[in-house]
Amino acid sequence: MVRVYTILIFTLFIEVMAAQKLQSNPNLKYVNEAREGYLVPLTSGNKYQNQFIQFEPNYTDFRKWKKAVNPYAEQKKSMKGMEVSSDLSWLTNNSDGLVWLGHASFFIRLNGVHILIDPVFNSISAIHKRYSSIPFEIGDLPQIDYVLLSHNHRDHLSKKTLRQIKKRFPLVQVKTGLAMSTLISNLSGLKNIEEAGWYQWYTVNHDQLKIAFLPSQHWSKRGLFDYNDHLWGAFIIQSNGKTIYFSGDTGYNEHLKEVGELFQINYALIGIGAYQPEWFMHVNHISPSDALRAADEMGAKVFIPMHFGTFDLSDEPVCEPLDQVRKSYTQSESKNLHLCTPKIGEWVPISN
Repeated sequence: MVRVYTILIFTLFIEVMAAQKLQSNPNLKYVNEAREGYLVPLTSGNKYQNQFIQFEPNYTDFRKWKKAVNPYAEQKKSMKGMEVSSDLSWLTNNSDGLVWLGHASFFIRLNGVHILIDPVFNSISAIHKRYSSIPFEIGDLPQIDYVLLSHNHRDHLSKKTLRQIKKRFPLVQVKTGLAMSTLISNLSGLKNIEEAGWYQWYTVNHDQLKIAFLPSQHWSKRGLFDYNDHLWGAFIIQSNGKTIYFSGDTGYNEHLKEVGELFQINYALIGIGAYQPEWFMHVNHISPSDALRAADEMGAKVFIPMHFGTFDLSDEPVCEPLDQVRKSYTQSESKNLHLCTPKIGEWVPISN
């Protein structure tokens, strides 16, 4: 009898793992006619995959990285986080703007609508402490209308933070990628979740607001057996002629240049950290110089770097990418792109 139950459980496990994943949300519209009917690519093993370069974690490369001498080792012994603004007047004002909350977390206000992107307000593990604090409590935030979650990695999707959000804003709408709903609901208790495939508009109930999900070049894994079972991506947020692009985690590739072909970008929020050593990181994490290049190529007016200054995830000190991107900007020939590097918690007004 035990053997029969074991076989049944194993069979059920195989069936669940083999269940065909959605490659789009059939209920959602596409960003334009050229992308109509686009299906997110799947491998023969029923795993989501990138458009261009694929990544699969392997122990050999990871061991090679960890055994190599880190050229930043001495600098990291005295590593500090980013400066934090003490001006919290944005919590109660009504103007359009955004606030970097450290790493890849943002608060955005557009036409009275409040949005959080990848909120992580705590340390992400026992060995990944938080180097930069946030200057407020979740209870200080105004009513949050939408939470956007780019993918399932712990530095972007925090069980603790989402549970706090659920307690404070139980009816908040969550927008994310395909196959993410069950994971998010199980971790946080949040229920109002909508998934999208790449190049699809989400359903929103605020006039003038539009939110879309776009490709990024990355991967996903939360547990032992869920490699690329959940879709990752980037976001477009539009309201009253203002367009914000949030890259999510991504390596540099043609999908970034395509953003400028699809939209006129006012503000590009693109990662610059967790990029060293580049031979290992470049597929999934864009370097400071390539992030600047991508913002320029997509025709953005303002480039705001993110994904640095908060968690120690790679070889470089947490704030080193900011020095690098400033250096690259000084040396660049771009005349139309403005580099904006706010403190954590600093209000950045948004204009057309």
